[in-house]
Amino acid sequence: MNDIDRHDAWVVLPPAEILATVDLSAVPQIPFASLRSVLVPVHDANGQLTDWLLSATAMDEPETMAEFWAWRRRWRSSWPIGPVSNVTALIRTADEIGHHLGDELRGLLTQLAEVEGGDVTWPGEDGDVLLDQLEALRLALIDTIEAGPGAGIVDDTPGPRRQPGLSRAWVPDDVEQVLAATATTAVVVRPGDGLVLLHDGPHFQSLPWVTEVDLLADPAVVLDDQGTRVELAPDQARPLAWLVPRALRWHVRAVPLVTVWTALLTGLPDAIAAAQGAGSDLSFTTELALR
Repeated sequence: MNDIDRHDAWVVLPPAEILATVDLSAVPQIPFASLRSVLVPVHDANGQLTDWLLSATAMDEPETMAEFWAWRRRWRSSWPIGPVSNVTALIRTADEIGHHLGDELRGLLTQLAEVEGGDVTWPGEDGDVLLDQLEALRLALIDTIEAGPGAGIVDDTPGPRRQPGLSRAWVPDDVEQVLAATATTAVVVRPGDGLVLLHDGPHFQSLPWVTEVDLLADPAVVLDDQGTRVELAPDQARPLAWLVPRALRWHVRAVPLVTVWTALLTGLPDAIAAAQGAGSDLSFTTELALR
């Protein structure tokens, strides 16, 4: 039983992030000696070595993390393309604005919307068709205003830990979407209320239009667009921490609709180009290279 199980009867973790990966060469059979103690080998059903994962114990060792990723990029490159929930929203938004995705792109996105059930592989030779359809989609999203603006979270953590760009983004929907939750605290996107903090459960109180979160403070501080302040004990603030891992202070801002899918619209073309250059297929997974 882990810490989450001990503290809460149930939790909702944020939607899983998808990685597009391309094999540039064969998986090394022998790792660097300096990494051997923190690596976990992965084998397929036939006993073949398919990957090396980094032990979670190394997450507190920045030099080891950097060495691992530098080594891994020699034989397998990866591009984050956003959470599963954003892929589902992209299909829905394209339909709402009347944009035809194309059979290949719709087929891939449909599979990615279910990628948490297992990895997805896509043939690299279909790359040119996908690139054309992605560009048409990007232009359609830039031109549309019917779906309204998107929203995103910007990391304000002081110092080198700060993550550039949007740490998480979403689009308006006509139903409530739970992003992260425990039995006492939830973070949801609610129609007409933006990002909403539900706190002091099970008899929840609601703070709509959350604009700022400070997890460096003790207790943690959450502000809405009117300056209303809610303070949370560290254990109650955990869903806010899960929402943007490694960020200790962040704010919410409106973004153009197309910006919600920046990771997918830039990362996927880069992955396609790498696959074509290496003569490899594209793979998609929600399994980070950490264990």
